[in-house]
Amino acid sequence: MQVAGIMAAGGLVGDDLITDLVRDRLRADDAIDGFILDGYPRTAVQATALDTMRPPDSFTVALILVPPEAIVRRMSSRRVCDSCGLTQSVSLDSTADADAECPYCGGTLVVRPDDNPETVRRRLATYAEVATPVIEFYRGRRGYGEVNGLQHADRVTAALLAHIDHGL
Repeated sequence: MQVAGIMAAGGLVGDDLITDLVRDRLRADDAIDGFILDGYPRTAVQATALDTMRPPDSFTVALILVPPEAIVRRMSSRRVCDSCGLTQSVSLDSTADADAECPYCGGTLVVRPDDNPETVRRRLATYAEVATPVIEFYRGRRGYGEVNGLQHADRVTAALLAHIDHGL
């Protein structure tokens, strides 16, 4: 409930709270044989804390590399249905995608306010400031790897799975 309130207000969950939540979750029976963390650790403090939860050489870290301008293009093509909440991409070449109809419920597909190019660039700059120390924390460790995120989604998935299978 604390996390929901913080995120609803547009804030980032603090290191202590999110680390406690992750620690509790990783103690669950269904996490014993493996788990995937997406978005954690997001700070060097969290990365250090994760090393206390599991042996540092017992997990794989994968960084999906996508140049910032490619992310801006992708986010600019994203639309969300104002009825059912479905998110999908539209053709950037299309001029008819303004007020396009959702193929699933008939609602209107709209651009999220935070998907405009300047907002995305600011978010990417903030991400780089926070993520760079975490990336450097893991770079060079056994189990660390990078995947080209410009490939087709199936190839990215295959590369991630191969890294997980061979990363340790």
